[in-house]
Amino acid sequence: MSVYKEYLDKMQSSLTGEEILEIAKRGRVKKPIRKVYAALAITAAVFITGTVTVGAACNWDFKSLLMNDYSRSRHELSQVNEYRAGREQEPFMYEGTVKYPKGIEIYHELSEKELDLLDRVTIPVGKTFETDEHILTVHGIIYDGYIIGINYTIGKKEGTFSDIYECGDTDHYFNYSFYDINGNDLSKHGWIGGSNGNGIDTSSVSGTKYTIADDNYDLKKLTFNIGHAYTDSSSFTSYPKCGEFTVELPEVSDLSEKYALDTEAYLGGYGYSRLNTVTFSPSGVIVDFDFNLYGDIKDTDNIYLNAPPIFLTMNNETVIEQNLSGFRKALTVNNDGSFHCTWQLVQKYYLIDAFNVAAVQIGNEYIELDDSMIIED
Repeated sequence: MSVYKEYLDKMQSSLTGEEILEIAKRGRVKKPIRKVYAALAITAAVFITGTVTVGAACNWDFKSLLMNDYSRSRHELSQVNEYRAGREQEPFMYEGTVKYPKGIEIYHELSEKELDLLDRVTIPVGKTFETDEHILTVHGIIYDGYIIGINYTIGKKEGTFSDIYECGDTDHYFNYSFYDINGNDLSKHGWIGGSNGNGIDTSSVSGTKYTIADDNYDLKKLTFNIGHAYTDSSSFTSYPKCGEFTVELPEVSDLSEKYALDTEAYLGGYGYSRLNTVTFSPSGVIVDFDFNLYGDIKDTDNIYLNAPPIFLTMNNETVIEQNLSGFRKALTVNNDGSFHCTWQLVQKYYLIDAFNVAAVQIGNEYIELDDSMIIED
């Protein structure tokens, strides 16, 4: 049973930061082996370093922030989905219509299983990086074997982020890159900062930046280098390092499930496609397919297509949409002139129990899953 079950009902509505931390403090009685700290109250440090281990301090605070964000966002999305349910839609950059499942209209609260998954896939960090005008707080890392997410808050020491529109500069941005246990650069980095779509009249912005976990590297540990944008008089922007931190990643290989589909579907702009496999992990879905089966497109130079809409139907009939954001992992040409493509889709507001998926809908193709379709590693 999840150690957070007692507080589950409290986390189903939007709470203030003070209320979250108050709940976290009361959680010490139930979790004496894990120290609890107020993540937002940690003293800012310049050029901070350190190694964070799985199950370390701040875990409850970090997960409390995620739980609150998930619950609030799902409630907001449910209002949009209630309108879309059962209607024909035409998603951005997707030719053709998709009927949104009716079950998607339901507001699905956080489950106890999701809280258990939070224990497995979250690594608390709780470190801050300070510049003259900004403070970056890295609350923690999300890792499920396929996706790496960095959860953060950037705050201004004075004023709001409105000045980024007036000045047009980039001093509100931080950059991060990361390396495996052997020091190999994963060649993946990201920029975090700005108004983040949350409006300009605010002194802080929060979010989670996702990227693909590359299994060609040793990911037992990851070291994140943090840099802050600096633009010189010639308008050249660099990101001098202002700190780093290292995290130990959890063993999560048993949290995913892969199925063979072997069916054809019409995927709009992709044309008729052959669905090969689908993989479910706590943070999202990987779909592998071949498209352009009739050879209408002769080359890949002008292909610019979004991920196909994907919906999961869970055993309790919960329907979860998966096309919130994604990464195209591969696009190659097959011998018959069709194209092979792999999309990794990230679900931002749910953690998926890969062993509780009853069916998957890709475009309008609805596929019921059974054990005979499971691909063993």
